[in-house]
Amino acid sequence: MARELTRREKLAIVRKHYHEGKKQLTIARELTCSQQEVGRVLHQFVTTGDVESHWWSGRPSVVTDDVKEVVEKTIKRKRTATAEEIANAVEEETGRRVSARTMRRVRRRLHYYPVHVSVKPALTDAHKAARLAWCRERARQCEVTRRVYGDGCVDRLRQTSLLDQTRRTKANQRVGFC
Repeated sequence: MARELTRREKLAIVRKHYHEGKKQLTIARELTCSQQEVGRVLHQFVTTGDVESHWWSGRPSVVTDDVKEVVEKTIKRKRTATAEEIANAVEEETGRRVSARTMRRVRRRLHYYPVHVSVKPALTDAHKAARLAWCRERARQCEVTRRVYGDGCVDRLRQTSLLDQTRRTKANQRVGFC
């Protein structure tokens, strides 16, 4: 693959061809590049007036500053607006049809993220009573023991039966934890 010519080399091609009157093949041999590359640089200089190439995507962006302003205004008006609602608002105010997918991209670029509130049903009295009964049953089965070591306190939650609890209490009394 051929190397990329620097701006200085491209300007030298233009100078040698137009000011010194050298041919493309002679310039290519001096700069150790192909004659086609010299021809491209000269053609670009004639058509654009510059030796630098400008890379454009070719397709103009649908999202202009006007569209961005409408998107921001719509989001501030209704924080939970969907991409389709934003696209419709853009079409109404600017007259440009923009897809919902594009609106998602614009929303992300503007650092807005959709907020959808989830409505959760409240607990009924029967559910509250059942949850409270379940918690009280588990509270009887669990024992929280606090042991103090040289570097601090450690809380441990253990599921024990009444028999295990009495065995641990006797063992701890012998060792001196309680």
